[in-house]
Amino acid sequence: MKRFALMLVLTSLALVIAAPLAAQTVTPDVSQPPSISVSDQLSLDGVVTVASVFSPQPGWIAIHADNNGAPGAVVGIMNVLGGLNENVPVGIDVLGATPTLWVMLHVDDGTIGEYEFDGQSGFDNPVSADGQVVMQSFNVTAIRVFDQRLTNDTAAVASTISAQGGWMVIHADNNGAPGAVIGAWLLQPGTSPATRVLLDPAGVTPILWAMLHVDDGTLGVYEFDGQSGLDAPVSVNGQVATASFNATAQDVVVTTANTPLDNPSNALPFISAFNQDAQGDGVMSTFVVNSVLSVGPGWTEVHADNGGQPGKSLGSTPVPDGESANVQIQLNAAADITAPPTTLPAVVWPMLHTDDGEIGVYEYLRHPGIDLPVVVNGAIVTYPVSIVPPDPLPTLTPEATVEATPEATPDATDEPEETAEATDVPTAEVTDVLETPEATEPPVDVTVTVEPPVDVTPPVEPPIDVTVEVTVEA
Repeated sequence: MKRFALMLVLTSLALVIAAPLAAQTVTPDVSQPPSISVSDQLSLDGVVTVASVFSPQPGWIAIHADNNGAPGAVVGIMNVLGGLNENVPVGIDVLGATPTLWVMLHVDDGTIGEYEFDGQSGFDNPVSADGQVVMQSFNVTAIRVFDQRLTNDTAAVASTISAQGGWMVIHADNNGAPGAVIGAWLLQPGTSPATRVLLDPAGVTPILWAMLHVDDGTLGVYEFDGQSGLDAPVSVNGQVATASFNATAQDVVVTTANTPLDNPSNALPFISAFNQDAQGDGVMSTFVVNSVLSVGPGWTEVHADNGGQPGKSLGSTPVPDGESANVQIQLNAAADITAPPTTLPAVVWPMLHTDDGEIGVYEYLRHPGIDLPVVVNGAIVTYPVSIVPPDPLPTLTPEATVEATPEATPDATDEPEETAEATDVPTAEVTDVLETPEATEPPVDVTVTVEPPVDVTPPVEPPIDVTVEVTVEA
């Protein structure tokens, strides 16, 4: 009897344990086809909102930067439930994002809860309906600014995204609203990382406002006066593009989600790397960071340059709490084939990240909100560094050897046979063949304004279509 009772208890326990596993079985929702709806928008907090997503099963939406009118590098991810999802917030990489973004629906079929799509693994592929990838483009105007201790009478705006460019204007506070203008800086179209605006120190208030204005009068001359109608503030969907921030007396160290980092030593995180020659085959190389200081465990990630802003990741390595020297990062431009470049670029961006998920596992853009970039006094810890991709040596081609053959004559038997001297055949000097062409462009000096790098990337064939068709059965 006791044995029967014990077996009954064990059987019941097995059913209790098995119940959650059974609950995880997903039945695709076939009530409607997969779809995405998103509108043009203004972002002031590093987040974009996707109005609605219908997914047949749990999956992902990935926000891609634009790459010449097509989806490029991933700059944000968020998991979605099976069925209808409304007003889905997605944190984006504000330095990698572009004025046009693409939102794309993916499955989640590898490690559940981890975004793994790279064009090669076969996991978390895009969803298709009627032979087309479920995706939609939209336009974004964005300002990302953080609380900060002002440095040398300047304010740092971490990122501004504007298709037309214009003016980044800093206003003093006037009873909780933007007041007098105390500084302005002209922006180029696109994404502007780490804009520093010189301020009139006499006009600084504890609260300041960063505001985006157009430049539609005399180009390059700030003319807004509230009356002429020139260089007016930018408005998106009836909302003025402006964000407030605090000018503090203390240093501010946060993540790009504006989460404060515990910093008992008061040492400011930094990253230091010099211009250097790429060592490798043009696809893989080792990049050296001379010195980096992390508050708590962190990561040093190296991004490819994308027209003057950080692009896709080329490699990363963990760093401990405190200062580290001679940190080496293995770069591989072909590890992710979903976005260019697939060979090493001329300029890269080393960047400092936290390590606040699973320690020692890099999870940025793999798990939402994990291992985010570090911000110090309003600026993300990164800057451009020049590398010189190696030039391949020319291929040695053996020259054809022609043997001298005497012409046959009636008296050939009476004449001695002539033999061609070896010195009669011209020989190419090996040093001439192996001479390496000189670099046509010097390394970019990152102490001054970095000019757009020369495109040394050979044409890349379109990536192999790895999209999987999700068949929705009625």
